[in-house]
Amino acid sequence: MTFPAPIKILLVEDDPEDAFLLKEALTEAGAAGFDLTHVPMLETAVERLSDGGFDVVLLDLSLPDGSGLETVKRTMPAAPDVPIVVLTGYSDEAFALSALREGAEDYLIKGQFTGKELVRAIGYAIERHRLLTEQRRLEAQLRHSQKIESVGRLAAGVAHDFNNFLTVIDSFTTLLMDGEQVSPRGRMFLEQMLEASRRAANLTRQLLAFSRQEKMCRTVLDLNQVVRNLAKILQHLLGENVELDCKCAEELPPILADEGLTEQVIMNLAVNARDAMPKGGRLGIRTERVELDAAQSSGNPEARPGKFVCLIVQDTGSGMEAAVLNRIFEPFFTTKAVGKGSGLGLSIVYGIIKQHGGWIEVESAPNQGTTFRLFFEAQPIPVPPPDSTAKDAGSHGGSETILLVEDDPRVRSSGREILMHSGYAVLEASSGEEAWKVFHQNGHRIDLLLADLILPGEINGIDLAKRLLVEQPSLAALFTSGYSFEAKEEGIELREGVNFLRKPYGGDSLLRAVRRSLDQTTSVNFG
Repeated sequence: MTFPAPIKILLVEDDPEDAFLLKEALTEAGAAGFDLTHVPMLETAVERLSDGGFDVVLLDLSLPDGSGLETVKRTMPAAPDVPIVVLTGYSDEAFALSALREGAEDYLIKGQFTGKELVRAIGYAIERHRLLTEQRRLEAQLRHSQKIESVGRLAAGVAHDFNNFLTVIDSFTTLLMDGEQVSPRGRMFLEQMLEASRRAANLTRQLLAFSRQEKMCRTVLDLNQVVRNLAKILQHLLGENVELDCKCAEELPPILADEGLTEQVIMNLAVNARDAMPKGGRLGIRTERVELDAAQSSGNPEARPGKFVCLIVQDTGSGMEAAVLNRIFEPFFTTKAVGKGSGLGLSIVYGIIKQHGGWIEVESAPNQGTTFRLFFEAQPIPVPPPDSTAKDAGSHGGSETILLVEDDPRVRSSGREILMHSGYAVLEASSGEEAWKVFHQNGHRIDLLLADLILPGEINGIDLAKRLLVEQPSLAALFTSGYSFEAKEEGIELREGVNFLRKPYGGDSLLRAVRRSLDQTTSVNFG
């Protein structure tokens, strides 16, 4: 058996004659690629292993300061990543199995193996230990991924319900503000309520981003421009004692990304870096173009070959130990004091980057700072010029008839009041089946279907629209959801500002979306 480099062996053996025979056995086997260190005591072995540098341990089970399985139990914590080959003078199969269960990789009986068999046992022990370590790493990674997915589903459900509550708050607050009897002081209170509601809505969007159920508005984006636009805001956010250094690579390829979510990623990482540098420091943000081959991407299971744009965020802060580094993307995990952090910042960053089809690599060590590398797939198409033709559809009302389909009675009630207050006639339903009946009871007098995507029963919002459009092709359709997921798989692409209104929404947003949908010259097209 051959080895790519000298194998460093720690021989723990108190009998000088046995130690000599083992060295002779290795020499006879032609094992020139071995570097053997001999110690006679278990305590000495534990100390040497703690210093590191060994590839395998040959461990006698009968020592002056330890015997039997105790030697294995005491040796393993000192070097959990070093395989152990047990040596003994007793041929006891049950005892051998016990040693293996305690973590030893192999079991050799003194006087019953040749030099070649010893070399082979060492090689197999190292390889088995390597494979076992890799298997454990992959299992831990799978458990970590499953845990994040489970909490993500929980976060998405909480965000959906919370968005419904915020929609009701926004809608009725808007109606109150439109009243003529509201005093200036009362209007100020209502405006503060709306501002608080909007901040809460941003939190739910972060939860959805973490769970990767946030509908993204992807555009061809210049990452350099995003970094430059944020520079002034970031410097204000970081404070005077943190130096900000932004370096953008020339001729950087564009990426396909949601600009708002990309900005959120940078902001979250900047806040995290600032908190890691309470006495000041330096935050570097730079962009690079990267091309990876199969070998370069093999070290990370999430990476892949190809051309990418890399966003690098590096701080000179306190850094992290390995145990903390392994958990930083777990939701609600934080090392900050109570009240100083939610533990969601890096989880949200992870969710957003995964949602964009990218991955993150992190390097950190205590007192050595932290470096995040975020990879986005490079796009071959140029960044389009800004669109200056977009116009606001306005928030004025109308006299058309709207079929409002919403299972939450509070959201349905607030939507009805806003629409009727602006002159629309409103028909209501709490499910797809009920909406189907209401539609037929009112002939073809309905101009717009305003439906939540997720409804109780067998008919969801898109299914309902498909059925109604068969009977009335001119019907306009507008969809809402607190999940705001994409629905291309349902035969229609949801587009915010066209046929989709994200919850939570206020009265003005609802009226603008309704008016825009009614004024469109074409109805909804399904694939």
